[in-house]
Amino acid sequence: MDGESSAEALVCQTGPTRMAYVGVDRFVGTLGGRRGSFVYQHGGIIDGGGYRPFGYIVPGSGTEELRGIQGDCVIQVTPSGEHSVTFTYELGDE
Repeated sequence: MDGESSAEALVCQTGPTRMAYVGVDRFVGTLGGRRGSFVYQHGGIIDGGGYRPFGYIVPGSGTEELRGIQGDCVIQVTPSGEHSVTFTYELGDE
C-alpha cells in the first residue's frame, strides 16, 4: 500500500480512560499493485484500557483499478500514539 489518505473523525470522550470515535478516510494510491482510490469507515471504543475496533471498505467506493474492492479494516494505536491500519480485502469485479 502506497499513497495518501485524508480523514474526518468524530470523538466522544467520557472520562480519562473512556472514549469512542468514528472516522471516514479516502485513500488515493496503489494497493496490491493496483492504482485508484476507495473510502473506508472505522471506529472504536476504548474503555478502561480495552479497545474494540471496527472498520470496513465502503462498498462501491473503489475507483480505477481498485473498482470493486471490498473488505474490512482495523486501526491500531500504540501506547505512544502511533496509528496503523490493516486491510483484509478482495479486488472483485464491479
